[in-house]
Amino acid sequence: MTPAPHTGANYFGKLPSRNDFVRGGSQSSLIMQLDRWASESMNALGANPRWKLIYDSTAGLDFAFVSAHAPHSVIGHIRPSRDASGQRFPLIAATAITRSDQLGFRYGPIGFSGLWGMFRSSIETALGTDNGDCSLNALTRIDCAAAIDLALRNSPLLRFARITTLAQLSADTGSSIAATRRQILSIGLLLSPLSGRRQCRIERGLCLPVPASTRTRCSVAGFWLYLISAVLRDTDCELQILLGRIHSKERMVIGFSGASPRTLASVLSPASLDDATLLLDDPYWIDAHPAQCATPAIARLASYLEHPSLNLEAILNTFCEAFT
Repeated sequence: MTPAPHTGANYFGKLPSRNDFVRGGSQSSLIMQLDRWASESMNALGANPRWKLIYDSTAGLDFAFVSAHAPHSVIGHIRPSRDASGQRFPLIAATAITRSDQLGFRYGPIGFSGLWGMFRSSIETALGTDNGDCSLNALTRIDCAAAIDLALRNSPLLRFARITTLAQLSADTGSSIAATRRQILSIGLLLSPLSGRRQCRIERGLCLPVPASTRTRCSVAGFWLYLISAVLRDTDCELQILLGRIHSKERMVIGFSGASPRTLASVLSPASLDDATLLLDDPYWIDAHPAQCATPAIARLASYLEHPSLNLEAILNTFCEAFT
């Protein structure tokens, strides 16, 4: 995605209180690209005869598009909606910001957490009132770049990693310690063949558990993204990040093909999720993976992950030694 340089937020889509399409904000090129992404995803969902039931039961999703070699990131929230006549189309709030560093790509959800919260709140208010435009118009006055700067101040991922153990990560995500160990190893072993390559094509995304609690949700999502981006930092992949309630559980889906409608459509229609992503709730197949002992660094990481009291900072450092 190639946004215009502006830090205010934008909105567009359908409101139950209006017959027309609502829109606000100055990033017209961003709105056009997100409109195409949402429309193509809706078209893909429409192939299912039960698509209206599926659509109406879908929760809102936080989303982002980030890349290692592009200076901009797109951050937003999408919520299924309809207009006064019943025509279905999502309501979306989003912004595009430009930075000179890779923090959006490396930390993502930790930096975007504040904006996601504001977008969710404004959309929820807009959908629940007869004059939703007021709530949405307020989004255009947000200093989105400042909100991200504030969220990224004082190394939030490092602080989280230092005080969080493997056992706590498992408890927060509702996983067993063995499953969390497998999740970490599987990220490295699945993506390591792409390390150091600029161009790559990854057909299927990854789906990982995150906490239901908003207090730790984005910190854990940032931890997962840091592992993924550590391996892919030299590639030209644009990541599509989706966070929300998927398959009756809070999850983060990472797609590797930018604004591909396939990733969003698979989340909107959970029956197709397995076709588009690898579900890493408990990738037990990793136990028999021969590469676990391929190098001393990988073997050391596997050994460290046997200790539930180990903090995530040590895991991050050892993971990077093994796979980057």
